[in-house]
Amino acid sequence: MKNLLKKLIVRKLHERGYHNIKGMGEITTIEEFRERAFAIQHRSRKQTLDDVSTLRKKYEQPIIGEVSVERLLELLRKSSIPQMFVFIAEAS
Repeated sequence: MKNLLKKLIVRKLHERGYHNIKGMGEITTIEEFRERAFAIQHRSRKQTLDDVSTLRKKYEQPIIGEVSVERLLELLRKSSIPQMFVFIAEAS
């Protein structure tokens, strides 16, 4: 089940143009957290209104489709949290 779901998510991501998406990894120090936070703020401040409009259009449609919260919670309940974390990290 997990492999099928992972393949579906990866396929849908690829269809939308998201290729080779990798996780950022675990943050272990407050300095590392600060560096990443400042980098995000810096990129955000550099965005123009056109950039924001383009990103809003890109992300306005769900990747997989609309899924009810109850269904997502049911799927989460069926998996263990560590396995879910690995799945999310691999899919993103």
